[in-house]
Amino acid sequence: MTQFNTETDFLFTFFSTSFPHLIIYDLIGGSMFSPIKNDVSGNINKLKGFQKCSKGSNLLDLVQTEIEANTTHKSHSATDALLWLKRGLWMLYYFFEQVVATEGAVDAKQAFSQAYDQSLAKHHNFAVKIIIKAGLRAAAPSFDQFTEKVCAYKMPNDKNPEAHCRNLPFDQKKAVVLKELEKYIKPMKEVLSIIDNFYAKNGLPE
Repeated sequence: MTQFNTETDFLFTFFSTSFPHLIIYDLIGGSMFSPIKNDVSGNINKLKGFQKCSKGSNLLDLVQTEIEANTTHKSHSATDALLWLKRGLWMLYYFFEQVVATEGAVDAKQAFSQAYDQSLAKHHNFAVKIIIKAGLRAAAPSFDQFTEKVCAYKMPNDKNPEAHCRNLPFDQKKAVVLKELEKYIKPMKEVLSIIDNFYAKNGLPE
């Protein structure tokens, strides 16, 4: 299990987990996921801005500062931004957890619906739930389609493009993507669990 230095590594690790999350939205749904992607991106930028005002470099110092100032309830607080960001990341985690567990055999639309129910759904009103579930059903690609999109994606400043999975046979592409997803979601779960525990300990919303 990854170990975090609470003063230096945690903030960097969380943001490095969050930004690939934005790219993945493009790969799994394109414009259909733009509203969610924009919301996630906005919350990340809010947190980076709040970081300058925090007493320390730890991500949770942002929230601790607001706990001490009794401002966690404000709609534009770091506490609120982190709350919604982690909820969105949990949805992605639950989706990819199913993909990895079934080696890509799970129906993407069903997996996304279940992931949404486990994470964001309980925080949305009825109208929002209908809109999001309709979008998930329309946009969710099969794992084969997702694999092709991932392997076709060109990383900026890629210094070793010849080693990219785009050049592999399809079965090998799937194996590479599954392996990378498994590596991606392990630290994601650990980081999100740390945040959840901190919120619960301090009586903040889940």
